[in-house]
Amino acid sequence: MNISPILENVAQFNSSEMESIIFENVELWAEDGEDLLGYLAIAKKGEKFFSTLSSMLSKHESTINELIKLKETEKNGVKMSMGVYSKYDYSTIPAWIHYQHELEPINEKLKEVEKLAKSCKSRYEITDEETGEQLEILPALKISTDVIKCSIK
Repeated sequence: MNISPILENVAQFNSSEMESIIFENVELWAEDGEDLLGYLAIAKKGEKFFSTLSSMLSKHESTINELIKLKETEKNGVKMSMGVYSKYDYSTIPAWIHYQHELEPINEKLKEVEKLAKSCKSRYEITDEETGEQLEILPALKISTDVIKCSIK
């Protein structure tokens, strides 16, 4: 299947045009009683399709070599240039290791407090075993948001 026509169709719109077209269509579909869940399913598939395509093209040797040669370019309204992603590894630094070990018991205590706060129904007190200090635990505020879950088969 040749996907070039699909890509060429998408390439003709800039960002604000895409948003405008999408907004207009969604509103029209809603007014006309169209199958919005069906369109959402197609959009999720499209999201997966374009995400996979973008990832593969970004990692392809030919794409990288061309961009290295050009340094910077603009294609179909998208500016592109090579960048460097840096990640630091601190795991060999004695001072970092020292403080990381100091954090571990604190993180464990936080997890314990979170677990208690999630399950308690009213005010609760615990005693810090190291200091003897009385600490207050209150029920955690539960913030829920409705989401639509989608999985592509």
